[in-house]
Amino acid sequence: MRPGLGGLASVGLGNLLAQLRTHVDDLKERTTADVKEKALDLALIAGLALVAGIFALLTVLAALAALYVYLQPQYGSLNALAAVGGCTFVLAAVFLLVAVQRSRREKPRKAPPGPGLAQSAADLKSRTVNATLESTVNTMRTGSREAVFGTVALAVVLGIVMGRRG
Repeated sequence: MRPGLGGLASVGLGNLLAQLRTHVDDLKERTTADVKEKALDLALIAGLALVAGIFALLTVLAALAALYVYLQPQYGSLNALAAVGGCTFVLAAVFLLVAVQRSRREKPRKAPPGPGLAQSAADLKSRTVNATLESTVNTMRTGSREAVFGTVALAVVLGIVMGRRG
């Protein structure tokens, strides 16, 4: 082996590592900048939604006050306050029903973060299922009658339990 060949390989590997490190640093900086930009956008959206909510609340209060002022001369103070209370009760009931309906809605499942992870998870699941099937077939062929009966009984019980859950 030539003495200078090992040095050339280490220099090439060093350059490759330096390029890789530069690429990773650039990717980290771009990702950090993107995250900061998204966080600022979300903060701005949340602030605007809060201001809109405050103005909506002020609008509802003004409408209730106007309802009281309109009804008070015709029906008296107590009846006008009862009408305003009834309106606030109906609003509270509507919002409560919406909240209950949204809490009962099934949450969508999130997709895996990346195709590489999803593929490796699918491969792992496939290998696990195949290994389980091979083990079951081996037990059915070579196992005792008690082991086979126990396996079938366990499968039936698990099927019943899982069927009732779903």
